[in-house]
Amino acid sequence: MKVTRNRWKLYTVLMLVVTLVIGMALPAFASLDDARDELDEIRREREQMEAEMEAAQSELERLVNRLERLESDLVSAQQTLVRLNREISEAEDLIARQAKKIEETIKEIEETETYLEEQTEYLEARLQSMYKNGTVSYLEVLFSATSFTDFLSRFGFLRSLIESDVELVEAIEAARDKLEEDKAFLEAELERQEERRDQLAEDRVKAEQEQVRISDMISEQQRLRDAAQAQMSETEEYIRGLEQDEKHMEDLIRRMEEEGRFNEGEAPSQLFWPVVLQDTGSKVYFIISGWRTPSRPNHNGIDIAPPHFNSIGHRNYGGSNPAIAVASASGTILEAGWNNSYGWYAIIDHGGGWWTRYAHLHLKPDYSVGDFIAAGQMVGYIGSTGNSTGPHLHYEVYINGTRVNPEPLLTR
Repeated sequence: MKVTRNRWKLYTVLMLVVTLVIGMALPAFASLDDARDELDEIRREREQMEAEMEAAQSELERLVNRLERLESDLVSAQQTLVRLNREISEAEDLIARQAKKIEETIKEIEETETYLEEQTEYLEARLQSMYKNGTVSYLEVLFSATSFTDFLSRFGFLRSLIESDVELVEAIEAARDKLEEDKAFLEAELERQEERRDQLAEDRVKAEQEQVRISDMISEQQRLRDAAQAQMSETEEYIRGLEQDEKHMEDLIRRMEEEGRFNEGEAPSQLFWPVVLQDTGSKVYFIISGWRTPSRPNHNGIDIAPPHFNSIGHRNYGGSNPAIAVASASGTILEAGWNNSYGWYAIIDHGGGWWTRYAHLHLKPDYSVGDFIAAGQMVGYIGSTGNSTGPHLHYEVYINGTRVNPEPLLTR
Protein backbone atom coordinates (compact mmCIF):
# COMPACT_ATOMS: atom_id res chain seq x y z
CA MET A 1 0.00 0.00 0.00
CA LYS A 2 2.04 2.95 -1.21
CA VAL A 3 1.11 6.45 -0.05
CA THR A 4 1.50 8.80 -3.01
CA ARG A 5 -1.04 11.53 -2.37
CA ASN A 6 0.38 15.00 -1.92
CA ARG A 7 -1.44 16.36 1.09
CA TRP A 8 -0.23 19.84 0.42
CA LYS A 9 -2.40 19.97 -2.67
CA LEU A 10 -4.86 21.25 -0.08
CA TYR A 11 -2.90 24.43 0.30
CA THR A 12 -2.71 24.91 -3.45
CA VAL A 13 -6.49 24.96 -3.51
CA LEU A 14 -6.54 27.37 -0.59
CA MET A 15 -4.10 29.67 -2.36
CA LEU A 16 -6.30 29.67 -5.45
CA VAL A 17 -9.21 30.53 -3.18
CA VAL A 18 -7.27 33.49 -1.81
CA THR A 19 -6.45 34.85 -5.26
CA LEU A 20 -9.93 34.30 -6.68
CA VAL A 21 -12.22 35.57 -3.94
CA ILE A 22 -10.72 39.04 -3.68
CA GLY A 23 -13.40 41.60 -4.33
CA MET A 24 -15.71 39.22 -6.18
CA ALA A 25 -18.85 37.76 -4.60
CA LEU A 26 -19.64 35.00 -7.09
CA PRO A 27 -16.04 33.79 -7.45
CA ALA A 28 -15.91 33.60 -3.65
CA PHE A 29 -18.71 31.07 -3.74
CA ALA A 30 -16.87 29.17 -6.47
CA SER A 31 -13.72 29.07 -4.35
CA LEU A 32 -15.68 27.79 -1.40
CA ASP A 33 -17.05 25.07 -3.64
CA ASP A 34 -13.50 24.18 -4.62
CA ALA A 35 -12.54 24.05 -0.97
CA ARG A 36 -15.52 21.88 -0.16
CA ASP A 37 -14.67 19.60 -3.09
CA GLU A 38 -11.16 19.24 -1.68
CA LEU A 39 -12.64 18.47 1.73
CA ASP A 40 -14.81 15.78 0.16
CA GLU A 41 -11.75 14.35 -1.58
CA ILE A 42 -9.88 14.22 1.73
CA ARG A 43 -12.82 12.46 3.37
CA ARG A 44 -13.09 9.96 0.52
CA GLU A 45 -9.40 9.20 0.73
CA ARG A 46 -9.62 8.82 4.51
CA GLU A 47 -12.51 6.37 4.11
CA GLN A 48 -10.56 4.46 1.47
CA MET A 49 -7.51 4.31 3.71
CA GLU A 50 -9.66 3.13 6.62
CA ALA A 51 -11.07 0.35 4.40
CA GLU A 52 -7.53 -0.61 3.40
CA MET A 53 -6.64 -0.52 7.08
CA GLU A 54 -9.39 -3.05 7.82
CA ALA A 55 -8.13 -5.29 5.00
CA ALA A 56 -4.59 -4.99 6.34
CA GLN A 57 -5.85 -5.90 9.80
CA SER A 58 -7.51 -9.04 8.38
CA GLU A 59 -4.29 -9.94 6.57
CA LEU A 60 -2.32 -9.38 9.75
CA GLU A 61 -4.66 -11.67 11.68
CA ARG A 62 -4.23 -14.33 8.98
CA LEU A 63 -0.45 -14.02 9.23
CA VAL A 64 -0.58 -14.24 13.02
CA ASN A 65 -2.77 -17.36 12.86
CA ARG A 66 -0.43 -18.92 10.29
CA LEU A 67 2.52 -18.05 12.51
CA GLU A 68 0.87 -19.68 15.52
CA ARG A 69 0.26 -22.87 13.52
CA LEU A 70 3.86 -22.93 12.34
CA GLU A 71 5.13 -22.39 15.87
CA SER A 72 2.96 -25.34 16.96
CA ASP A 73 4.42 -27.42 14.11
CA LEU A 74 7.90 -26.40 15.19
CA VAL A 75 7.20 -27.58 18.74
CA SER A 76 6.00 -30.93 17.34
CA ALA A 77 9.11 -31.20 15.14
CA GLN A 78 11.32 -30.43 18.13
CA GLN A 79 9.52 -33.06 20.19
CA THR A 80 9.97 -35.58 17.37
CA LEU A 81 13.66 -34.75 17.25
CA VAL A 82 13.97 -35.21 21.01
CA ARG A 83 12.18 -38.58 20.76
CA LEU A 84 14.42 -39.75 17.91
CA ASN A 85 17.55 -38.69 19.78
CA ARG A 86 16.33 -40.61 22.82
CA GLU A 87 15.54 -43.72 20.75
CA ILE A 88 18.92 -43.52 19.00
CA SER A 89 20.62 -43.28 22.39
CA GLU A 90 18.64 -46.30 23.63
CA ALA A 91 19.49 -48.22 20.45
CA GLU A 92 23.17 -47.44 20.85
CA ASP A 93 23.04 -48.60 24.48
CA LEU A 94 21.34 -51.83 23.38
CA ILE A 95 23.92 -52.32 20.64
CA ALA A 96 26.70 -51.82 23.18
CA ARG A 97 25.11 -54.38 25.53
CA GLN A 98 24.57 -56.79 22.64
CA ALA A 99 28.18 -56.43 21.53
CA LYS A 100 29.31 -57.09 25.10
CA LYS A 101 27.17 -60.26 25.24
CA ILE A 102 28.71 -61.42 21.97
CA GLU A 103 32.18 -60.81 23.38
CA GLU A 104 31.29 -62.79 26.51
CA THR A 105 29.80 -65.62 24.41
CA ILE A 106 32.89 -65.74 22.21
CA LYS A 107 35.01 -65.94 25.34
CA GLU A 108 32.85 -68.80 26.67
CA ILE A 109 33.12 -70.60 23.32
CA GLU A 110 36.89 -70.24 23.41
CA GLU A 111 37.02 -71.58 26.97
CA THR A 112 34.69 -74.47 26.08
CA GLU A 113 36.74 -75.34 23.02
CA THR A 114 39.88 -75.28 25.12
CA TYR A 115 38.30 -77.60 27.69
CA LEU A 116 36.98 -79.83 24.89
CA GLU A 117 40.43 -80.03 23.39
CA GLU A 118 41.86 -80.99 26.78
CA GLN A 119 39.25 -83.72 27.37
CA THR A 120 39.56 -84.98 23.82
CA GLU A 121 43.32 -85.17 24.16
CA TYR A 122 42.91 -87.02 27.48
CA LEU A 123 40.48 -89.53 25.94
CA GLU A 124 42.67 -89.95 22.88
CA ALA A 125 45.67 -90.55 25.12
CA ARG A 126 43.82 -93.26 27.02
CA LEU A 127 42.60 -94.91 23.87
CA GLN A 128 46.10 -94.73 22.46
CA SER A 129 47.42 -96.36 25.63
CA MET A 130 44.83 -99.12 25.34
CA TYR A 131 45.86 -99.65 21.72
CA LYS A 132 49.55 -99.88 22.59
CA ASN A 133 49.11 -102.14 25.60
CA GLY A 134 46.30 -104.13 24.05
CA THR A 135 43.75 -105.50 26.41
CA VAL A 136 46.29 -106.85 28.93
CA SER A 137 45.95 -104.05 31.41
CA TYR A 138 42.18 -104.16 31.32
CA LEU A 139 42.22 -107.97 31.52
CA GLU A 140 44.61 -107.76 34.43
CA VAL A 141 42.18 -105.44 36.16
CA LEU A 142 39.35 -107.85 35.51
CA PHE A 143 41.14 -111.14 36.28
CA SER A 144 42.74 -109.83 39.37
CA ALA A 145 39.27 -109.80 40.88
CA THR A 146 39.02 -111.88 44.05
CA SER A 147 35.50 -113.04 43.32
CA PHE A 148 32.89 -113.11 40.64
CA THR A 149 31.14 -110.23 42.30
CA ASP A 150 34.38 -108.28 42.33
CA PHE A 151 34.81 -109.15 38.65
CA LEU A 152 31.41 -107.79 37.74
CA SER A 153 32.06 -104.69 39.79
CA ARG A 154 35.38 -104.06 38.05
CA PHE A 155 33.86 -104.67 34.64
CA GLY A 156 31.04 -102.20 35.32
CA PHE A 157 33.50 -99.62 36.57
CA LEU A 158 35.66 -99.83 33.45
CA ARG A 159 32.62 -99.63 31.17
CA SER A 160 31.17 -96.62 33.01
CA LEU A 161 34.57 -94.94 32.92
CA ILE A 162 34.74 -95.17 29.16
CA GLU A 163 31.11 -94.17 28.76
CA SER A 164 31.65 -91.21 31.11
CA ASP A 165 34.56 -89.98 29.02
CA VAL A 166 32.50 -90.21 25.87
CA GLU A 167 29.51 -88.47 27.48
CA LEU A 168 31.74 -85.70 28.78
CA VAL A 169 33.13 -85.03 25.33
CA GLU A 170 29.64 -85.09 23.83
CA ALA A 171 28.34 -82.70 26.53
CA ILE A 172 31.18 -80.30 25.90
CA GLU A 173 30.53 -80.44 22.17
CA ALA A 174 26.83 -79.80 22.78
CA ALA A 175 27.65 -76.83 25.02
CA ARG A 176 29.95 -75.47 22.38
CA ASP A 177 27.29 -75.88 19.70
CA LYS A 178 24.75 -74.12 21.95
CA LEU A 179 27.15 -71.24 22.46
CA GLU A 180 27.69 -71.02 18.71
CA GLU A 181 23.92 -70.82 18.24
CA ASP A 182 23.69 -68.12 20.92
CA LYS A 183 26.47 -66.23 19.23
CA ALA A 184 24.72 -66.42 15.84
CA PHE A 185 21.47 -65.22 17.44
CA LEU A 186 23.21 -62.34 19.19
CA GLU A 187 25.00 -61.34 15.99
CA ALA A 188 21.71 -61.35 14.08
CA GLU A 189 20.09 -59.29 16.83
CA LEU A 190 23.05 -56.91 16.77
CA GLU A 191 22.68 -56.46 13.03
CA ARG A 192 18.96 -55.76 13.47
CA GLN A 193 19.65 -53.17 16.17
CA GLU A 194 22.29 -51.50 14.02
CA GLU A 195 19.84 -51.31 11.12
CA ARG A 196 17.24 -49.79 13.44
CA ARG A 197 19.78 -47.28 14.72
CA ASP A 198 20.72 -46.34 11.15
CA GLN A 199 17.04 -45.90 10.27
CA LEU A 200 16.52 -43.73 13.32
CA ALA A 201 19.54 -41.66 12.29
CA GLU A 202 17.99 -41.13 8.85
CA ASP A 203 14.71 -40.15 10.50
CA ARG A 204 16.62 -37.70 12.69
CA VAL A 205 18.20 -36.06 9.65
CA LYS A 206 14.74 -35.67 8.10
CA ALA A 207 13.38 -34.28 11.38
CA GLU A 208 16.25 -31.77 11.55
CA GLN A 209 15.58 -30.73 7.96
CA GLU A 210 11.88 -30.35 8.77
CA GLN A 211 12.74 -28.25 11.79
CA VAL A 212 14.95 -26.00 9.66
CA ARG A 213 12.20 -25.73 7.03
CA ILE A 214 9.60 -24.75 9.62
CA SER A 215 12.03 -22.30 11.26
CA ASP A 216 12.64 -20.66 7.87
CA MET A 217 8.88 -20.43 7.28
CA ILE A 218 8.44 -18.90 10.73
CA SER A 219 11.13 -16.32 9.95
CA GLU A 220 9.39 -15.47 6.67
CA GLN A 221 5.99 -15.22 8.37
CA GLN A 222 7.50 -13.03 11.09
CA ARG A 223 9.00 -10.81 8.39
CA LEU A 224 5.62 -10.55 6.67
CA ARG A 225 3.90 -9.90 10.00
CA ASP A 226 6.39 -7.18 10.92
CA ALA A 227 6.04 -5.64 7.46
CA ALA A 228 2.25 -5.71 7.80
CA GLN A 229 2.45 -4.13 11.25
CA ALA A 230 4.83 -1.46 9.95
CA GLN A 231 2.52 -0.81 7.01
CA MET A 232 -0.44 -0.55 9.36
CA SER A 233 1.47 1.92 11.51
CA GLU A 234 2.32 3.94 8.41
CA THR A 235 -1.30 3.82 7.30
CA GLU A 236 -2.50 4.86 10.76
CA GLU A 237 -0.09 7.78 10.68
CA TYR A 238 -1.28 8.72 7.20
CA ILE A 239 -4.91 8.54 8.32
CA ARG A 240 -4.07 10.83 11.24
CA GLY A 241 -2.50 13.21 8.73
CA LEU A 242 -5.66 13.09 6.63
CA GLU A 243 -7.71 13.80 9.73
CA GLN A 244 -5.49 16.81 10.41
CA ASP A 245 -5.91 17.94 6.81
CA GLU A 246 -9.65 17.45 7.13
CA LYS A 247 -9.75 19.56 10.29
CA HIS A 248 -7.57 22.28 8.74
CA MET A 249 -9.82 22.38 5.70
CA GLU A 250 -12.95 22.54 7.82
CA ASP A 251 -11.43 25.39 9.86
CA LEU A 252 -10.43 27.28 6.73
CA ILE A 253 -13.85 26.83 5.12
CA ARG A 254 -15.44 28.09 8.33
CA ARG A 255 -13.17 31.15 8.38
CA MET A 256 -13.85 31.81 4.71
CA GLU A 257 -17.57 31.55 5.33
CA GLU A 258 -17.28 33.91 8.31
CA GLU A 259 -14.97 36.45 6.66
CA GLY A 260 -16.20 36.12 3.10
CA ARG A 261 -12.82 37.09 1.62
CA PHE A 262 -9.09 37.58 2.28
CA ASN A 263 -7.15 40.80 1.96
CA GLU A 264 -4.88 40.24 -0.99
CA GLY A 265 -2.38 43.03 -0.37
CA GLU A 266 0.77 43.37 -2.44
CA ALA A 267 3.41 40.78 -3.16
CA PRO A 268 6.73 41.29 -1.33
CA SER A 269 9.48 43.01 -3.30
CA GLN A 270 12.09 40.56 -2.04
CA LEU A 271 12.53 37.50 0.18
CA PHE A 272 15.25 37.59 2.82
CA TRP A 273 17.39 34.53 3.65
CA PRO A 274 15.38 32.49 6.21
CA VAL A 275 18.13 31.00 8.46
CA VAL A 276 20.42 33.06 10.69
CA LEU A 277 22.30 32.65 13.97
CA GLN A 278 20.34 34.29 16.76
CA ASP A 279 23.16 36.04 18.63
CA THR A 280 25.31 37.23 15.73
CA GLY A 281 22.76 37.51 12.94
CA SER A 282 25.08 35.60 10.61
CA LYS A 283 23.27 33.84 7.78
CA VAL A 284 23.48 30.06 7.36
CA TYR A 285 23.80 29.24 3.67
CA PHE A 286 24.46 25.47 3.74
CA ILE A 287 21.78 23.81 1.57
CA ILE A 288 21.80 20.04 2.12
CA SER A 289 18.96 19.27 -0.30
CA GLY A 290 17.89 21.45 -3.19
CA TRP A 291 14.69 21.97 -5.14
CA ARG A 292 13.49 18.81 -6.92
CA THR A 293 16.90 17.21 -7.36
CA PRO A 294 17.30 13.99 -9.45
CA SER A 295 17.52 11.96 -6.26
CA ARG A 296 14.49 13.75 -4.73
CA PRO A 297 12.25 14.84 -7.62
CA ASN A 298 9.31 15.47 -5.26
CA HIS A 299 11.27 17.68 -2.87
CA ASN A 300 9.27 20.89 -3.24
CA GLY A 301 11.57 23.21 -1.32
CA ILE A 302 15.12 23.56 -0.03
CA ASP A 303 16.69 22.22 3.18
CA ILE A 304 19.06 24.58 4.99
CA ALA A 305 21.15 23.02 7.77
CA PRO A 306 23.15 24.90 10.42
CA PRO A 307 26.20 23.36 12.11
CA HIS A 308 25.28 20.94 14.90
CA PHE A 309 27.12 23.27 17.30
CA ASN A 310 24.39 25.86 16.59
CA SER A 311 21.44 23.43 16.59
CA ILE A 312 19.26 23.34 19.70
CA GLY A 313 18.36 19.78 20.60
CA HIS A 314 21.41 18.24 18.93
CA ARG A 315 23.80 16.42 21.26
CA ASN A 316 26.67 18.63 20.06
CA TYR A 317 24.83 21.92 20.64
CA GLY A 318 27.25 24.44 22.13
CA GLY A 319 24.70 26.21 24.33
CA SER A 320 24.68 29.60 22.62
CA ASN A 321 24.09 31.39 19.31
CA PRO A 322 21.43 28.93 18.08
CA ALA A 323 20.20 28.89 14.50
CA ILE A 324 16.71 30.32 13.99
CA ALA A 325 14.21 30.63 11.17
CA VAL A 326 13.17 34.20 10.35
CA ALA A 327 10.35 35.55 8.20
CA SER A 328 11.52 36.19 4.64
CA ALA A 329 9.05 39.08 4.37
CA SER A 330 6.34 40.71 6.45
CA GLY A 331 2.94 39.04 6.53
CA THR A 332 0.32 37.29 8.63
CA ILE A 333 0.37 33.79 10.07
CA LEU A 334 -1.84 31.52 7.96
CA GLU A 335 -0.94 28.23 9.71
CA ALA A 336 1.07 27.43 12.85
CA GLY A 337 1.04 23.92 14.27
CA TRP A 338 2.04 20.29 13.86
CA ASN A 339 2.12 17.95 10.87
CA ASN A 340 3.50 14.40 10.90
CA SER A 341 5.72 15.12 7.90
CA TYR A 342 6.67 18.75 8.57
CA GLY A 343 6.77 18.54 12.36
CA TRP A 344 6.28 21.97 13.95
CA TYR A 345 5.77 24.45 11.12
CA ALA A 346 4.38 27.84 10.19
CA ILE A 347 2.97 29.31 6.96
CA ILE A 348 3.13 33.07 6.38
CA ASP A 349 0.87 34.90 3.92
CA HIS A 350 2.91 37.81 2.54
CA GLY A 351 0.14 39.13 0.28
CA GLY A 352 -0.14 39.13 -3.47
CA GLY A 353 -0.57 35.35 -3.49
CA TRP A 354 2.86 34.73 -1.91
CA TRP A 355 3.27 32.24 0.96
CA THR A 356 6.33 30.81 2.67
CA ARG A 357 6.54 27.67 4.79
CA TYR A 358 9.02 27.01 7.65
CA ALA A 359 9.10 23.33 8.70
CA HIS A 360 10.83 21.01 11.23
CA LEU A 361 11.01 23.77 13.87
CA HIS A 362 12.28 22.76 17.30
CA LEU A 363 9.14 23.91 19.13
CA LYS A 364 5.62 25.00 18.31
CA PRO A 365 5.72 28.51 16.80
CA ASP A 366 4.62 31.11 19.34
CA TYR A 367 1.99 32.56 16.99
CA SER A 368 -1.71 32.27 16.29
CA VAL A 369 -3.47 32.37 12.94
CA GLY A 370 -3.82 36.00 11.82
CA ASP A 371 -0.85 37.32 13.85
CA PHE A 372 1.34 39.86 12.08
CA ILE A 373 5.04 39.01 11.67
CA ALA A 374 7.69 41.41 10.39
CA ALA A 375 10.41 40.61 7.91
CA GLY A 376 13.42 39.15 9.74
CA GLN A 377 11.37 38.38 12.85
CA MET A 378 12.03 35.00 14.47
CA VAL A 379 9.61 32.24 13.45
CA GLY A 380 11.21 29.53 15.61
CA TYR A 381 14.37 27.58 16.42
CA ILE A 382 15.77 25.23 13.77
CA GLY A 383 14.92 21.66 14.82
CA SER A 384 14.39 18.13 13.56
CA THR A 385 10.72 17.41 14.26
CA GLY A 386 8.41 15.38 12.02
CA ASN A 387 9.91 13.33 9.20
CA SER A 388 13.47 14.57 9.57
CA THR A 389 16.90 12.97 9.84
CA GLY A 390 18.68 15.92 11.46
CA PRO A 391 18.36 19.62 12.35
CA HIS A 392 17.47 21.73 9.31
CA LEU A 393 14.84 24.13 7.98
CA HIS A 394 12.61 22.89 5.17
CA TYR A 395 11.67 26.09 3.34
CA GLU A 396 8.99 26.44 0.65
CA VAL A 397 7.62 29.32 -1.42
CA TYR A 398 4.13 29.39 -2.95
CA ILE A 399 3.04 31.85 -5.64
CA ASN A 400 -0.67 31.80 -6.44
CA GLY A 401 -0.98 28.33 -4.99
CA THR A 402 1.96 26.80 -6.84
CA ARG A 403 5.22 25.86 -5.14
CA VAL A 404 8.24 27.34 -6.85
CA ASN A 405 12.01 27.05 -6.47
CA PRO A 406 12.92 29.37 -3.55
CA GLU A 407 16.61 29.86 -4.36
CA PRO A 408 16.30 32.37 -7.24
CA LEU A 409 13.87 34.45 -5.16
CA LEU A 410 16.01 34.72 -2.01
CA THR A 411 18.29 37.65 -1.27
CA ARG A 412 21.53 36.44 0.25
